[in-house]
Amino acid sequence: PFIKIKVLDLTSNEIQELPSKTLEILSGYLRKLYLGFNRIESVLPNSFMNMTFLNVLNLDHNRISIIKKRTFFGLTQLQILDLSSNGMKHLQSGSFTSVSNLRIIN
Repeated sequence: PFIKIKVLDLTSNEIQELPSKTLEILSGYLRKLYLGFNRIESVLPNSFMNMTFLNVLNLDHNRISIIKKRTFFGLTQLQILDLSSNGMKHLQSGSFTSVSNLRIIN
């Protein structure tokens, strides 16, 4: 029943970590994922690996300070990425490997 969801808005839900197994189930159809205004502190490498159709990812207003290598690996269709208001301190080399269609990063 949930597999065909194309837009998932989990804004302002006090989420502390990404529910990777849940996101994996939705990966075949999900186009837009909104995770802003939560309490996410880190995003594990390959968290979005199977989300090949995702074109909008919003992670604004969280607590993410470091983006590790391969964090966005597999997001080949991603066009819009919002990481604003996170207090970003470090971006590791290779963080955006395979994100070749990225048009807007905030």
